[in-house]
Amino acid sequence: MHSDLDGKHMKPFLRNKNDKCFCPYNLLEASSMQIDSTNIAKPLMYWTLKDSLIATDIYGCGCNQILSAGNQTFFNYLTIDKTNIYLFSSSEQLIYVLNKKYALLESKEDASRHLQKVPISLPNIYQVIALDGSLQQYPQTMCLIPKKKDYQVEVLNITANSIVVSLPEPIPNSGCEKYKLATTIYIISVSHCLDNNRNEFKEYNVQTHKRHYEIQNLTPFTEYRLKLALSNFYVNKLSLDLQFGADVTLRTKPGKLNAPEIVTVQVLTPTLAAVYWMPPKKLNCAAVNYEVYWISVLFPNDARKITFQKPPNKLINNLEHTDDGKVFTKIQLLPGQEYLVYVRVYPGNFSDFFTDSSNKSINMYSEPNNLTLSGVSTNGMNISWIPSVNLTIHYILEYKSDAMPKWKEVYKKNNDTKKNNNTKKNNDTVTYYIEDLLPRTKYKFRLILRYPEYMENFIWPLDERFIFETHGKQMETLPIKT
Repeated sequence: MHSDLDGKHMKPFLRNKNDKCFCPYNLLEASSMQIDSTNIAKPLMYWTLKDSLIATDIYGCGCNQILSAGNQTFFNYLTIDKTNIYLFSSSEQLIYVLNKKYALLESKEDASRHLQKVPISLPNIYQVIALDGSLQQYPQTMCLIPKKKDYQVEVLNITANSIVVSLPEPIPNSGCEKYKLATTIYIISVSHCLDNNRNEFKEYNVQTHKRHYEIQNLTPFTEYRLKLALSNFYVNKLSLDLQFGADVTLRTKPGKLNAPEIVTVQVLTPTLAAVYWMPPKKLNCAAVNYEVYWISVLFPNDARKITFQKPPNKLINNLEHTDDGKVFTKIQLLPGQEYLVYVRVYPGNFSDFFTDSSNKSINMYSEPNNLTLSGVSTNGMNISWIPSVNLTIHYILEYKSDAMPKWKEVYKKNNDTKKNNNTKKNNDTVTYYIEDLLPRTKYKFRLILRYPEYMENFIWPLDERFIFETHGKQMETLPIKT
């Protein structure tokens, strides 16, 4: 059979559908076969059949018996050089030499009388090889490899996930222009940033034999650096160093990034929640914007958001980081409401290419219970309050009049009067007994609270909803302590 180099268009040798190409000799019984490309315009193929030498063109259309040496001879192997055909008979320990001018496809006479016999005295020979320099005349090493220079890729097309490049023809070294180089191996070094904060880079190589190549599976809106080196079979065989050219720096087009991962929301106080997430995979230092959205279940059309940029922009809110690589921010919400929270990411200023995380549902803590005036006199008040069970881990009551320069804690010792402000707890209710107040004076009250997951003070309320007034001196005093 014969076919193209890729195995396609396979055809029977010396036979076709119309039997126009015919040879009476069976190629399957051949002992040895060689293709002679000395005359590149008309290459021939020779093979041995017992004591015979057969010639045919490489298209397998007709053949010619060049010689028959007689039944006592069996040709085990043949080889050729520029001038001669060499036929080896192991049984006779002879090499038969025939000049190729007597072995043409159109030759009419039996060429046996032109054979020369060369005896071999060495035992156990099974194969002979012609070492005529004309068969494989290697040039010097520098002519086998491409010239070392700074080759560069030419960018043809850029998408969000791929880069198509054109690769240059190799240049032969000076004085080697008449030689054709072996197939070029193009080695492209691809590198990109992994982390803006650590300035880490990832580099890998791709290789091809084609002049046009598409680098695939890239990340949108990411800066890549491409370097090119040329190699071939002989560069690899001789273990020569590669010379990479200068960087070609470019950025892939914007496209949708992977969604933020492992989004969690933690309620901190009745009005504050923390949103945590892991950055998308394969972010590769791309400048991205994050937007945290929250939607009240009671008011689904009233979506709110806050925007962040990474790397940070002075005009946009900055993100905080945890030790395990997560980023987070805090958002202000309303007490006692249920919310849906999700995180959106998009490259740079291309908000059309956004990707959202899944929704996370949270229920905010209710507001603390109200402060109640449970007793009052001209110089004292009783304030009662019920703490939230298993929610507030620390609480302080403070009060202040318009004349007081700052807030004062209820339970602290009064150094002027040497008296203690007392508190008592009865079941779930805490009652504060406040003394040494001024008559007919309004006092504002607030709580300083601590919640389990938030180590900062939560001041409640921020407005002045709890204002109580002491009695005047002419009024009868109510009992304060019980």
